[in-house]
Amino acid sequence: MIPGISSSIFLNLLFNGFFLGSIYALVGAGLTLVFGVTRLVNFAHSILMVSAMYFSYYIWSVLGVEPFLLLPLSFPLFFLVGYLIYRFLIKFVVDQSFSSQVLATLGLFLIIQYGIVMLWTSNTYTVNSPLRNIVFRFDGVFISLPHLLTFLTTLAISFALYYFLKTTYIGRAIRATAQDPEAAKILGIETNYIYSISLGLGTGLAAVAGNMLAMSYSIDPYIADVFLVMAFVVIIMGGMGNYIGAILAGYIIGMLEVFTAFFFLPLLKHAVPLLLLIIILIFKPEGLLSRRLRA
Repeated sequence: MIPGISSSIFLNLLFNGFFLGSIYALVGAGLTLVFGVTRLVNFAHSILMVSAMYFSYYIWSVLGVEPFLLLPLSFPLFFLVGYLIYRFLIKFVVDQSFSSQVLATLGLFLIIQYGIVMLWTSNTYTVNSPLRNIVFRFDGVFISLPHLLTFLTTLAISFALYYFLKTTYIGRAIRATAQDPEAAKILGIETNYIYSISLGLGTGLAAVAGNMLAMSYSIDPYIADVFLVMAFVVIIMGGMGNYIGAILAGYIIGMLEVFTAFFFLPLLKHAVPLLLLIIILIFKPEGLLSRRLRA
């Protein structure tokens, strides 16, 4: 408990932090999974999340289907998008210099972003679904159903991802490739296939974040800029290539933003996580959890 505020206000801030942290955790886990396996810095990650938001809005506006109910469709659809992005673009730069990777993925970011502007303009859209207005009240504490669903979905996906990477053949191949790509090739693992699967999984996780965010946030093509910066803060703070660390860092940053906006100025909410990142880079440059995906 923080002195000077009531328990109900503190709990409301806490639950809002869990919601925002869940979004950052999903985005960060997807981005760090891709980096941990391919060593690729994917600047297009956040705009793919925003694309999922527009996809959710379009289906909702045409068919009236809630974004949450679209998860079984959007995850495999964007998994395929990520897979194809690797096959037709990333494959040719994954072993190239860092500058080549930046140009390719940042170029893809701009192409998708301005493609969205051409199709949808830069206007703001909102999914005015009935779920948005469902709020649970407990002695002064308000928990919206979209926030609760986002938190529970993130927990479920985190456990599912952990189980997948630990117990399945492809999951073990992903971990082996992340640890030593050359040794993985010697063992008969087709690393290009694993790279494409990893980018598909990362894009699928970004799509889930986009679906959940569409239930609570207004949609415009430029929110990808903020989420791109915060996603990199998450993966650096959590430990480059460590998806568990990314999930932990996502929740820490979400809490920091919510409490900073309440106690200080909303404009400072993005500055405090960046300041914390600088402190971590000085005293613990490997991140909170430095260990990569293990084979």
